[in-house]
Amino acid sequence: MDRKLYDAAEEGNVMFLKEAFAVKPSEYFLAHFLDLGNIFHVATWNRKVEFLKEAMNILPKDMQKQLLFELTRVDGYTMLHVAALHRDVSVVKFIKEMYASLWGDDEDHEKPWLALTRFDDENTPLNFALERTEPDENVVMEILLMDPELVSCTIADKHGNTPLYYALKIGFNTVAENILMSPLPLTSIIGSTSFSSLVSLATNCSGNIVRLLWEKYSGCLQERRSTPLHSALHSMSTQELALKTLSTDPALCMICNDMGESPFFLAVRSGCEQVVDKIIRIAEPRFYMLRRNDGTTSILNAEKTGLMLLEKYWWVMNLRDDQGKTALDYAKQESTDWLVKLLTNPSLIKKQDFDWMEACERQESDAVLAFIDHCQDLQRVCRKGKDTILHHVRLPAYKDYIKFLKIQSIAELKNTIDPNGSTPLHCALRREDIHFARALLCDDGVNRIIQDHHGTTSMDLLAKLCKENNDWESMCKEIKVNPYLRTTYILPGTNLEQMRTTLSVIAALLATITFAAGFTLPGGINNDNGQALLGKKAAFLVFLLADAYAMCTSMLVLFCLVWSMVSKHGMARLLVDRSVFILMQSLYATLLVFVTGIYVVIEHTSLWAAIVIFVMCSLIGITSNRTILHWVIAMFVPAAYREKLDEMRLLEEGNAGAFTTEEDNRNRRE
Repeated sequence: MDRKLYDAAEEGNVMFLKEAFAVKPSEYFLAHFLDLGNIFHVATWNRKVEFLKEAMNILPKDMQKQLLFELTRVDGYTMLHVAALHRDVSVVKFIKEMYASLWGDDEDHEKPWLALTRFDDENTPLNFALERTEPDENVVMEILLMDPELVSCTIADKHGNTPLYYALKIGFNTVAENILMSPLPLTSIIGSTSFSSLVSLATNCSGNIVRLLWEKYSGCLQERRSTPLHSALHSMSTQELALKTLSTDPALCMICNDMGESPFFLAVRSGCEQVVDKIIRIAEPRFYMLRRNDGTTSILNAEKTGLMLLEKYWWVMNLRDDQGKTALDYAKQESTDWLVKLLTNPSLIKKQDFDWMEACERQESDAVLAFIDHCQDLQRVCRKGKDTILHHVRLPAYKDYIKFLKIQSIAELKNTIDPNGSTPLHCALRREDIHFARALLCDDGVNRIIQDHHGTTSMDLLAKLCKENNDWESMCKEIKVNPYLRTTYILPGTNLEQMRTTLSVIAALLATITFAAGFTLPGGINNDNGQALLGKKAAFLVFLLADAYAMCTSMLVLFCLVWSMVSKHGMARLLVDRSVFILMQSLYATLLVFVTGIYVVIEHTSLWAAIVIFVMCSLIGITSNRTILHWVIAMFVPAAYREKLDEMRLLEEGNAGAFTTEEDNRNRRE
């Protein structure tokens, strides 16, 4: 090939091609440049589609056909092989258009997708595209669709592998689906690869691929009525394959073959524990408790197998099917004496630990509920695992959560905290489980203001979610929860009316006392001018200011309580909550009024008594802090301190950290 023509093909110089065609003979365009091939090869190597289109427009058809099928001298590549090698969709599409324009529908001709590389490989462009490093599925599909009858799918490479093998190996779902949905028989598209190897490779693809593959294979099954799941468990005992098949069609676990073998029976016999677990989670009890042989023989007649199942899956004993029957009912029906004995006396079963945390994460609600029903000491189990079911449970609907929270052993754990300081409400909000969060927020026994180890409350998380998601905002409006209101003293379940009445009585009493104190001045007044006799003393001025502050704050509490009666629910809670804080200020000020009033009267005659009174009132003021008061009461008031601390109660109240051991309690007491 002339160097100028090579440069034109490499650079896509269409003008040179036109000028050369006008003056050069045909042989000029058919020449090869070293080992790189003809101008079509060179243009394809360099992805010059416009150059190829111009060549197709000006060159004769016979010349185009020759250029299309010519092989490179060293590698033996056609133009389509080069396009497959470079993973260039645009060039593949152009070759498809070029092929359609060169041959008519009835004309006998060569097919570019069936061309084989030279020497030892002898690969079609389809195999060539699939065998490349990091293949492009779009390129593979374009080459595949060039072949209306998918004949190229039946051609294996030198290793005996067909395009189906490579598509399954790489995980090209679309390519595999097109091949498997074709009318080609399975024997013509699997090459020398065994069917079991293909099914194992199919685990890299979608569940639909496994289904299509088994449909192709259905005609080869030896046992009548055997399903793909039976074959996976019976003939190959491949757990991964069986799991994939079961995920594709869960209904397969409820079909018995003509020998009366259920998939559950085969899974137990083959030792496929994961398959056994999955069938138990998705099937009704009657489908995994029975091995049907004309509907009469129980799988659990094999006592050894039955014992193993009951030890590991003891929590399913009381599960009921759609007819309301349990395993005991079926055992009695089949007259299986040893099983009836075990089911009526569960203490005889050596129960294995149930991984309830993993079951919660996998949303196995039936298993979790069954476990709760059978667990004698759920709190002990939760302490042992340093976690609770409420922190992990996932149920399908809101009504399921409501029913779940009504279980007595669960209701006692609603405010427990995990090692991170999070309550179940924290966890529900963090994983954005709106149904569980709503159920907890509607429960008056749930404490919303417990802080985790980062100082974040559930209401903080809820407020953030409401800002980011309108669904959460709407949910809060429906249940009348304002996530932006922060209450310190009003807890869920607090009777606002009763609290309002109590606060109003205390505030009115303080207002009356401080009002009277303002006109009953210590030291009296001067009868001549009506001025206070001790008016210039600093202690007397503090007395007056504290008295005025106490009266104003107590009156402010009364105003807040009055307005709370006519405000919306959220604002009413906030007003009552703030009234507690303001009332505390009034009480502090009243103490100060008493101290300064006494001091200003007796400081000259009994200073020691004034100092004692000052110290006493100061101690009362300091210990009135809620945290300090709790500690003082627990340490010094008789019967308030118990030798054995109730850990779960501390957790429910939100006053403890993560679960502690008995050794921790002993160290803390020492």
